[in-house]
Amino acid sequence: MQLAFTEAYLAIGTSRPNPAVGAVLVKNGRIVGRGRTQKPGSHHAEIMALNEAGTEADGADMYVTLEPCCHWGRTPPCADAILKAKVARVFVALIDENPRVNGGGVVRLRDGGVLVEVGLCGDEATEFYRGFFYHMRTGLPWVDVKIAQSLDGFIAGPQGERTQITGAVTGEWVHRLRARVDAIVIGGGTAIHDDPQLTVRSVPGNNPMRIILNGTSQLPASLLLFHDGEAATLVYSRVPQNALSAAEQQLWPSEVFADAWLSLLKQLGDLGFHRILLESGARMAGLMLPDIRLWNRFLLLTASKLLGRGLPWSRDLPDDWNHSLHLSRFERIDCDFLVEFDHVYRNNSSSRNHS
Repeated sequence: MQLAFTEAYLAIGTSRPNPAVGAVLVKNGRIVGRGRTQKPGSHHAEIMALNEAGTEADGADMYVTLEPCCHWGRTPPCADAILKAKVARVFVALIDENPRVNGGGVVRLRDGGVLVEVGLCGDEATEFYRGFFYHMRTGLPWVDVKIAQSLDGFIAGPQGERTQITGAVTGEWVHRLRARVDAIVIGGGTAIHDDPQLTVRSVPGNNPMRIILNGTSQLPASLLLFHDGEAATLVYSRVPQNALSAAEQQLWPSEVFADAWLSLLKQLGDLGFHRILLESGARMAGLMLPDIRLWNRFLLLTASKLLGRGLPWSRDLPDDWNHSLHLSRFERIDCDFLVEFDHVYRNNSSSRNHS
């Protein structure tokens, strides 16, 4: 199943708006087929694995990260293809919450004589498909806000200069997080001061789209994001960017930050984006975190070191900004710590999330 998830990571961005799925076929202790979801209208992961395995699929075990579909869409049902190939057993990490599937694929396989087990690597699958299920319910992408701080609450040097906060193991964790998202968002100030790449490195995965939320600054054309060729970059700005083409920029539809951000989320949702990661600086935290409509989860990484002086990320936040947060996870990552907060209001599936 871990190999199947490796395949699924490589489908993120390609499969959109379909979920990224990976599948592996094993027979007599050897891998006979692998597959990942292709672009819409092309093969799903299960079909790719079956095609690679050929006749070896007969009597094999299939490991798949999401329940095989049982309905006609752009392509025929994967469950029927699995039955036709005479696969003996299917291990499913997670049931697909899509109402057109939602257990129906498992029922069809079992009715056809296939032994099906559900739940292998289920926790990983729940996290992996969090954005897809949320998008399916609301039409909007799931938004994680991530901040890395020192033990004394600083995210950069005294003048905002870039400072390495967390360790190498945490850095790899962040790259795995990036590999799960469709787009990474930063503020214009972070783009200018840090000149980041925002790519996926040292772990399997595709580079997400890069989005810069900019105010009235003119962004230098020399920024890596504009010419490294690693992924598409969009500047969402209050003023035209003279150094960029029209295709690389979009003006805010409103001077009110919350209205502009919600408009961008709606656009991304319409394009099939499931999951967004906001790598926040202090100014962006002050704009984003107090508004209960704008994000889903807050990820705070804390390094076990003191800077003594620096830029605090919470400088522009009101005292009651965290009234709707729920502590959902505390984890040690090497010498650093992750504290995860769920947004109780935003993550409720009721219609008020659309207002």
